[in-house]
Amino acid sequence: MNVSHEHRMVWWTKPNMGEKVIASSLKDHNFHNFVDRLETNPLSKHNFSLRNEIPENCQNYLLTISVRNPYFQIINYYLDVSVYNWKLKTVSMDNFKGKMNKWVKEIFSVQKEVLLDTNNLLQGILPYRNLPYTPHFVLKYENMFDDLSKLPFIDRENLFLNENLMVDNSRFEVNTLTFENAQLIYKIHKKTFEDFGYDPFSFTNQELTLKQKVDFIHT
Repeated sequence: MNVSHEHRMVWWTKPNMGEKVIASSLKDHNFHNFVDRLETNPLSKHNFSLRNEIPENCQNYLLTISVRNPYFQIINYYLDVSVYNWKLKTVSMDNFKGKMNKWVKEIFSVQKEVLLDTNNLLQGILPYRNLPYTPHFVLKYENMFDDLSKLPFIDRENLFLNENLMVDNSRFEVNTLTFENAQLIYKIHKKTFEDFGYDPFSFTNQELTLKQKVDFIHT
């Protein structure tokens, strides 16, 4: 887990939330990846933890979590784990959409309670569970610089984000998910959308009718 005893803070993240950039920024502020009580390593772009828990001796620490628009985080996760290199110029976007939507449907069609209780790698694209309390700080991928600047030990004027560690996959993100699959993701991540101000309809740039929006939220 990612902890700074100096600043009494724990940082949680999931894949594809700018974790390499954030870890690179926090490494200068005495954050460590605590593997166990005996082994710790300074945070870096290659060394950070995706374990989301609060160590027993850190129960009173401040909690900081990373978040990202769930649609885009899941699409970027798929790009990373897929056996295909979808970024090649020869790749058909229709083929990408077909395979990615099939993958999403297979995962998010599972009963919500069963899916959220899983302990496998799918936790990387599911909401944070077992949050012990409301996070003190939230690092939104879309607002990373400003949100990092709000951490009490960060000097905004000297804050540097290594944007070379961020991959622009925006061409894959919008108008990729089907209406039905976006709806499946929304139902699982509803609290994420509500708590962190993400637009439920951001999966498309096409104008939806009022009926479509109502059906999407309530069906």
